[in-house]
Amino acid sequence: MGGDAPFEQRDGAARPMNRTEVHKMERGERRYYPGQVWAFSLRRGSTLLALDGPLRVEYRDGSLDWLPDSVPRVSITLEEGEHHVLPHSAFVEIRAAGSNVVTGLITDPQPLTSQLKSFMSLVQWIRQRFTFGDFVGKTPGGPE
Repeated sequence: MGGDAPFEQRDGAARPMNRTEVHKMERGERRYYPGQVWAFSLRRGSTLLALDGPLRVEYRDGSLDWLPDSVPRVSITLEEGEHHVLPHSAFVEIRAAGSNVVTGLITDPQPLTSQLKSFMSLVQWIRQRFTFGDFVGKTPGGPE
């Protein structure tokens, strides 16, 4: 097999990668080669992270896919170490933003119980730091 096409390992065999591959919600690390586009259907709350270089991310609201030309596309470049959380379910295209191979990470959305635990931890921290009596009967700028 000639050319400079990148290869991937599947089922023990090296195969040339397609320039565009469409996948269902796949999480984990993936290498993005220049000129290659990976397309995913991701759920709201999924996190995209650029691990070792810039990634170009494009998507549009998945609920409006039936209006392909009238829905604006969101286009973001994630620099190394930056992340983006999807505000809604979407069909996402990811590619290397530069001329080097880039590793990116896709994570699942946090379950509601995890988000609730984080919120309750914040409430508990606030209660420990402040007491309700600290604010009762005081006016801003008034005598203490």
